[in-house]
Amino acid sequence: MAQSRWLSPQAAARHLDVRIDALPRLVKAKRIPAPDYSLGPRSPRYDREALDKRMAGGVASRDPDKALEAWREKRAQRQGRAA
Repeated sequence: MAQSRWLSPQAAARHLDVRIDALPRLVKAKRIPAPDYSLGPRSPRYDREALDKRMAGGVASRDPDKALEAWREKRAQRQGRAA
């Protein structure tokens, strides 16, 4: 079965592996694109392709070793030293 391009908030949260209440914060922080409201003000839909494109540069939360290494590198950069 083909996956739908437009996701409900519940499906978008599942797709991104985040809690549904995190979606507005991610939009506000410009980490994910805002939902589309063309179906009406009570039917937001997230574009799966836009979400995937925006998140492509991130580290998957399912790989804790990569995530930890990425966090250590970011911390080292913030502290002004090499990783």
